Amino acid sequence: MKNTIKVILGLGLSFMLFLIMNVHTAEASSNKEDALKEKGYTSEDISKMNESTKDQLIENQGRKAEYEVTATEYYNSTDGKKYKVTDQNREKIYKIRDQDLAKYAAENGISIMEITPPVQGISSRMGTDSYSDDKIVFSAFVDKSKTVGSEYEYAAFVDFNWKKMASVAFFDEIALAWDNRFIGLTKTLSGYYISGSGSHGDKLKKDQELYGISARFVLIKSLNLSGGISQNIRVGTNYKGQTGKFQAKYVHTLIPFPGSVSLGPASVDVPAGWSNQEFKLDFNLKIGS
Repeated sequence: MKNTIKVILGLGLSFMLFLIMNVHTAEASSNKEDALKEKGYTSEDISKMNESTKDQLIENQGRKAEYEVTATEYYNSTDGKKYKVTDQNREKIYKIRDQDLAKYAAENGISIMEITPPVQGISSRMGTDSYSDDKIVFSAFVDKSKTVGSEYEYAAFVDFNWKKMASVAFFDEIALAWDNRFIGLTKTLSGYYISGSGSHGDKLKKDQELYGISARFVLIKSLNLSGGISQNIRVGTNYKGQTGKFQAKYVHTLIPFPGSVSLGPASVDVPAGWSNQEFKLDFNLKIGS
């Protein structure tokens, strides 16, 4: 009888602790959302952010910059052709893609099952900061931090989140490029790469160039796979009111390729011959906002 009472008391205490932990988690999540909304981010913006990005934006003490975003999807074929994917031609382009993958598999004597399955059905979301479907979210955000002397300082973020298990085999790449009026602050470049099993920061190879930042990483077979890169950037206050240009891309590799993207002024360029799906976000940012 005493042992039964002990078991019941133990189960009751465990249940109470479970409820308390869930209440605290819900409160913390609500507090983050409230803080981000005060900075100018919408509920839709926040739903696309990884937890790490939320934390960094809150710590940044700035506000969401004023910008507009255009989202575009491409399929880059094995013969070097670039196809713009729209809702009207999506089925046709995906059929070309599947034929390319089958042909590559046959020519190289490998099973089609060994080739990275392409991401299906990612649709453009005009005027927002991301691509999103039931498998992957790719987002980019720009936060205005402060004015330092004769320069405005911004914090720029690019992140991704695989909501379903990603394919394992090849490297994917994310990048963000800005126009020649902006300068990246070297010591502020950071990145993260995590899964349900822990951190994999050593597998995220970050790089900084004159016109932007990028990161290359191998997809890990894990649920809740997410990562991103960020950097603080500055632009002269003499450009106030002008339109600043940014471009962010997620490149999802379909066939092994040794190269990587190159960055130019507000441009992330993907080499010809790299068979992949390319998800692009073009920003028009009001400088000084």
